Amino acid sequence: MIDKTVGSPLHGYEFCTNGKSLLNGQKRALVRVVVKNKYVEPPKTSTTIEADQVVAKNETTENYLFPAKVMNDLARKKQQEQVLKDIKCDMMICDIEGWDKSEYLNDLKKLINSLGSK
Repeated sequence: MIDKTVGSPLHGYEFCTNGKSLLNGQKRALVRVVVKNKYVEPPKTSTTIEADQVVAKNETTENYLFPAKVMNDLARKKQQEQVLKDIKCDMMICDIEGWDKSEYLNDLKKLINSLGSK
């Protein structure tokens, strides 16, 4: 009887017991267990590819976008949206407090230009 309660010290081996409890003289032995391969290779067949299929494959590869590039573009758009929301919020605060919006925009332009020069 295979004992699943005890881990095996070797790969491909399991403990086998005589079915008794530890207190009543249980004996254990290591038994090799061979697992059948679950992956079955499909039969190889020779196929011919027509010229139309090759052209269709080339068209799909030209339109393919690398996933990391798409994710970078999406992250960049999201960041731009967040910055614009922050600027709108600052403009509303300027309006509520009665501050000069043009001064805020000039300071913002200076900040953006300083980022480009670094």
